[in-house]
Amino acid sequence: MKRLLPTSRDWTLALSLTALMAGMLACGSSAGGGGGGYVPTDTDASYDLFGDVSPFDSQTDTTPDVNPLSCAGRCGAYDSVAACQCNPECLQTNTCCTDYDKFCATTCNVAGNCDDGDPCTFDDCNDGSCVHSADLSCCKLDSDCGSPMGCSMPTCENSKCVEKPKPGCCAFGECCDFDKSQIKPAGAPCGTQLLATETQCNDNLIQQREKVAGCDGQIAEVCSQDPNDGVWSEWKTISVCDKTAGCIPGAPGELPTCKDGKLAECVDNAGCADKNPCTTDICKDTKCLYGPAAAGVACGTKPLKSEYKCSTPGADGDVMVRNSVAGCDGSEAMQCTEASPAWGQWQIAKACSWDQVCKVTDPNTIGTCVAKPACTPDTTCCTPEGTYAAEGSACGKTTLDTETKCETTEPGGKILTRKAVAGCSGYSTYCQNSSSSYSWGPWEVTKSCTQFQACQESWNGAECISPCKAGATCCTADGIYAALGTKCGSYELDKEQKCSGPEKGGKILSRKSYQGCTGDSTSCSSQDAYLAWTDWAVEKTCGSTQVCEVQWGSASCVSAIKCQAGSTCCTADGAWAAKGSKCSSYASETQYKCDSTAKGGKILVRKGYDGCTGTGSSCSWDSIDTWWDVWTDSETCGATEKCQVNASGTSGSCVSAIVCNAGTSCCTPDGDYAPKGAKCGDYVKKSEYKCAGVDKGAEILVRESYSGCTGSSTWCSFDAADDWWSDWKIYKTCSAAQYCSVSSPNFPGTCTSTAP
Repeated sequence: MKRLLPTSRDWTLALSLTALMAGMLACGSSAGGGGGGYVPTDTDASYDLFGDVSPFDSQTDTTPDVNPLSCAGRCGAYDSVAACQCNPECLQTNTCCTDYDKFCATTCNVAGNCDDGDPCTFDDCNDGSCVHSADLSCCKLDSDCGSPMGCSMPTCENSKCVEKPKPGCCAFGECCDFDKSQIKPAGAPCGTQLLATETQCNDNLIQQREKVAGCDGQIAEVCSQDPNDGVWSEWKTISVCDKTAGCIPGAPGELPTCKDGKLAECVDNAGCADKNPCTTDICKDTKCLYGPAAAGVACGTKPLKSEYKCSTPGADGDVMVRNSVAGCDGSEAMQCTEASPAWGQWQIAKACSWDQVCKVTDPNTIGTCVAKPACTPDTTCCTPEGTYAAEGSACGKTTLDTETKCETTEPGGKILTRKAVAGCSGYSTYCQNSSSSYSWGPWEVTKSCTQFQACQESWNGAECISPCKAGATCCTADGIYAALGTKCGSYELDKEQKCSGPEKGGKILSRKSYQGCTGDSTSCSSQDAYLAWTDWAVEKTCGSTQVCEVQWGSASCVSAIKCQAGSTCCTADGAWAAKGSKCSSYASETQYKCDSTAKGGKILVRKGYDGCTGTGSSCSWDSIDTWWDVWTDSETCGATEKCQVNASGTSGSCVSAIVCNAGTSCCTPDGDYAPKGAKCGDYVKKSEYKCAGVDKGAEILVRESYSGCTGSSTWCSFDAADDWWSDWKIYKTCSAAQYCSVSSPNFPGTCTSTAP
């Protein structure tokens, strides 16, 4: 439930009257409504919409209808003092009698009585009746907030739409799959940074593979530096040993070798076969030479992807398919990779019968055999696929009908219009003029109401209306209600007076009131809340020895001389002395304060004397009228003392400033608590490491933390917030060819030959 906005309430009743007829046609029986009158039923054939129910005149209220659209006498007894009988609120349920019980039988006083339990409605009490209107900015489901776009996910929270990031979504980065807007899985290739190299013997072949950086499946922006996320290339042959000699694995970090150093000798190309389909095996001068095979040469057996097409597009034919497998990359790496697929031959995937045609809409999805077209494609009411166009598909150009509606009923709304042309029937190629087959165009703005008008729908369409008639009482030239307090009467209702100020020669100001507008109707009101007041104007100027004075709402000029000059609390001009002016020589009160809380501070004192009230000759002892003299030094504390004043400020003294024994833990030689973080322990709690720079030869630095003081006690704290840290010092110096590397400040760094 929400409070109805004031701008909506003014229009709710007026803009619904024209639609009342539809609601009253469904009027049924009611258990409420005031009782005593005839209650019609939905099946009563004698029910008269605009008059009394003639067969039951003796049971029907004979009071004539005050409004031909009223339900008076048709749903319970007519009650002239009721909040309503059957008004536009009937549109809530489209049943007059039901709505009478719901909205009229129980009146409301405040908006809180009208809570319908729906968080997406504004609820208000309007002239004793509950009014409900939709909150267009409210939501109940995530789907009410629109569809996700990019990495943004619209979500409904607390009945309001908010934008949230979509989990696992990305828009940039080396590990972002832009086609899917998703982070690539762990182990996906990323960049060219070489992480490791491995070699092996494969029969008489010396082979090598490399590991490059990969993705970790969690971060899209950069490649992972974790070796576990690296990607190994395919094994490639770099040399071939004589088959009788064989291959000998090398020591860690070294290449395998051929036994006795004998490389393979050959007579023809067949003798150089190395079992790698991505190399060209050539025998030249009795030695085997190897080079990269052409890109796209098939080297795998596992199907990667299938493509589909029709053997004869658009006519009789079969559904065809071909598959791809991994292919050679054509580079010096001589790798077999899925990134260079090799496609096989087209084959029949599905044979179509004589009365069918092949249909493939997506080359990545297997096609189907469908019945031959029902009509000639792209002719009137026939789709490109040869099926009848859907009912209501446009096939004509002449406008056959026009509809209008309101975009919104709020002030400043727009009138929308759409047009209809002839449409298809859905089962033939004929263009139909029947309304059931109309093809309606989009709604377009044809008129915008002014900021003072609202759009209203009627049987004849929609129009812009104003709240009132321009020029009428309390109605502006723009057709809106005059502002609250706008003058609308000529008879003076009241008069007020006030003074311009307290000085001599002041002025008496006055203003008058007249009937005023209410701000939400054409009524001219005499109520105080709506009165129209004139500006304040000078009515009279007091003499040079007079002042303006207001008593009981009336102002007058009176003598400015209030007392005998020189008497108690009287100035030389004969005016009362200001409030708090000194009028006694006897000090009635004494106050103390410290000028500082540091050692050697001073105790200050001041005295208070009875003062004037500002309105008479009385010398007051009330503290609010006391006159105070200036603060003066009362006592200076010693070097080891400090000033102390009690809570009431009525006494002060010098007390010892020593809070601890000098030389003890967390105590200074002066007896003060050591500051927060001062060192008080000899045990190293923690060490931190960092590099002194990023260039070669930089030092690894270290610093230690020890327990520190709290600043308010002699306790040696174990809280990390009180720790004392040493200065940074050299832990280790790297050589001129090495870099400093510190992966975590909690662990000692190392010197490496690779830049971090």
